[in-house]
Amino acid sequence: MRQPSRSSRFAHALAAAGRYLAAYQRFVRLPAFGFTALVPLLGAATVRSSLPAWLIGGLLGVALAFHQFGYVLNDVIDLPVDRLHADRAGYPLVRQAITPRHALWFALAQIPLACVLTAWLRGDVWSYTWLAGGFAGGACYDIWGKRMRFPPVTDLIQGLAWACMIMYGARIAGMRAVPPTWLLASYIALYITQLNGVHGSLRDLRSDLAAGMRTTAIVLGARPHGPRGYHTSQRLAIYALGLQAALSVLIFWLLSGQLSYAPATAQALAALVVLLQLAGYFLTALTLWPPRRAPLKAIVLAYVLATLLGLIGLFAPALDTVGRTALLLAFAGPLLVSDAAGAVLGRVWRRT
Repeated sequence: MRQPSRSSRFAHALAAAGRYLAAYQRFVRLPAFGFTALVPLLGAATVRSSLPAWLIGGLLGVALAFHQFGYVLNDVIDLPVDRLHADRAGYPLVRQAITPRHALWFALAQIPLACVLTAWLRGDVWSYTWLAGGFAGGACYDIWGKRMRFPPVTDLIQGLAWACMIMYGARIAGMRAVPPTWLLASYIALYITQLNGVHGSLRDLRSDLAAGMRTTAIVLGARPHGPRGYHTSQRLAIYALGLQAALSVLIFWLLSGQLSYAPATAQALAALVVLLQLAGYFLTALTLWPPRRAPLKAIVLAYVLATLLGLIGLFAPALDTVGRTALLLAFAGPLLVSDAAGAVLGRVWRRT
């Protein structure tokens, strides 16, 4: 019997590795890790301009543990809801490629992992306090986020959990929080509150209603309309645009005097922030009043990318080369393993 050649075995091994990577990236939502990775790095960037490689690596490890804990725990708890969501049919938990019990153990294992990494980073009591706040807030949202009488409260708790990771990054960097740290933490808290309560809950409106969940969009009057669309209410629009206005105030406050730039850099950043804030209002309006057959997932993704680019633009000029490179790679790297990127690369490969 003819044995497979070495190149054939390598191709099979590569294909198997690709399947495992695809399953892992869906299991932990790896493409979304870009935002999670940036949060503690930006926290550190508020207090120091030089980020050594060991600090960046440790913060990214803790960010990955925080990310895997939050997303996997949420998928375990929301499994009955996700089974009603057509876009999530390929998720490992939904198609029973992994059991909820094993997924739960995987999520819980991230807590000691984050603590070990914090010890390696020589974290103090405040570092562990902020870390505990991040994990506890994320767990509260995962457990009660769509089940409370007034869901904006749990949206805010989730936002505060992410704000804790800003504070964690600053503390691990060896410094006390400064005004930009608190402003950035406030921005992240309100941003996550809006992203979950408006963009996310409108995206999942049909499956959440079908499962009897209570989200901010549902409580404030959003309802499905037609085969794919929905109607929003005046209350939801006021809530969403009010949060967007608060985000604008915080980002311009950060830009005006809280961070130090050369005059030319400050002018360029001001123009960038204005453009991205206008994009934020436009994309929020598109989410609230989408055109017929609008690609809502693409709108939400564009909103997230506009926010991340604005934050990178604010802090990258003040960092050294290593820090700037880390911010850009943390942002762009996870996007390269997304399904959309894989489809594009596959088409390019077939054409070459």
